Amino acid sequence: MEVFDGNYKFYHTLMCLTGLWPYDKSILTYIQRFVVLVMTFTCIASQICILTSVKVSLNEIIVMISFGSTLFLYFLRYSTSVVLFPVMTFVFDNMQRDFSQLKDPVELKILLEDSIVAKRIVQAYFAMVCTGGLCLVGSLGISTFVDSDIQLHFLNLLGFFYKERSQQSAFTCWHITLTTVYGLLTLTCTEGSVTVFASYISGMLKIASYRMQNAVNTVANSRTTKTIDIRSAMEMHRRAIFYAHRYTKDIMLLCLLLTLVVIVAFGVNLYGFFISITESNDRDAMMLSVHFVMAYTTFICGNNYSGQLVLDSSGELFRETYNSLWYRIPAKMQKLVLFSLMRSRSDVAFNLAGLFTPCYEGFTMMMSSSFSYFTLLCSV
Repeated sequence: MEVFDGNYKFYHTLMCLTGLWPYDKSILTYIQRFVVLVMTFTCIASQICILTSVKVSLNEIIVMISFGSTLFLYFLRYSTSVVLFPVMTFVFDNMQRDFSQLKDPVELKILLEDSIVAKRIVQAYFAMVCTGGLCLVGSLGISTFVDSDIQLHFLNLLGFFYKERSQQSAFTCWHITLTTVYGLLTLTCTEGSVTVFASYISGMLKIASYRMQNAVNTVANSRTTKTIDIRSAMEMHRRAIFYAHRYTKDIMLLCLLLTLVVIVAFGVNLYGFFISITESNDRDAMMLSVHFVMAYTTFICGNNYSGQLVLDSSGELFRETYNSLWYRIPAKMQKLVLFSLMRSRSDVAFNLAGLFTPCYEGFTMMMSSSFSYFTLLCSV
């Protein structure tokens, strides 16, 4: 698709590498998706099996939940992305159509500016993935390769409580490394998809605002009696509302579950950081907890910023229409503008059943909930 080969080439490449490109229906891609899901599931299962075979304390259970919730997030996000391929193809097809059919250079520029924002957020995700991957390979990978006792130390930090080095512990290290690196790449793609779609909705709302203001000002500055034509603006606004509602309707339960998992995981990792400072004084545990906290903060910020893009563009549509020269056009035409104002007064947003809306306010709510969970763990 031309739009992805040009504006989202980096994102498109990552989607193809991870097997999440919805248009790829080759047998090798199906095998790749199956292998990724099995690899992640077996990594979770091996951690649970260790839990049943050894006695662990409350703090060690917290450590297991810390990394186990991350593995569960990988598995959940990847599997649901595969299930939601029809929604993704629906969105991508409409993006391709708009980029190819728009002839106004100003409207194309609006869409391109929003695509640049999405590209930068995806690059920020990828930078965090590279940092995490290098840290993991440098700790687990090298210690396993040189057959060092540090291997057991890092396995314990991740909730795999092996007592001695063996072929099984070495296999587990490589298993964890591959699963985590690939899982981080898939999270970059899945959360990047949310960003790409949000930037597309934001661009549609800005184009609707531009068309509305242009139509009103053209009639207001015309010396002849000219009928105002705001159909194209209202059609673009209607499509933006439909796409936002269609998207949130299909992924509502998933997003609520993911929000809950991220809140718990963030609170647990924050507690792990607190324990590593106050009790264990383990520098490696502290650095691992810091990286997890930074990674979750990055993904939380990225998703809520994407939701805020849609909210801001929706509010801009109302403000720009209100600040146009509507008072200089005939009274009969003002009624059409009034109808548009009434319709654009309600913000377009990714509203998840009224329980959560990704935005700056949603970010503070998630952080507040995570800190509440952290204080609960401290009190226990």
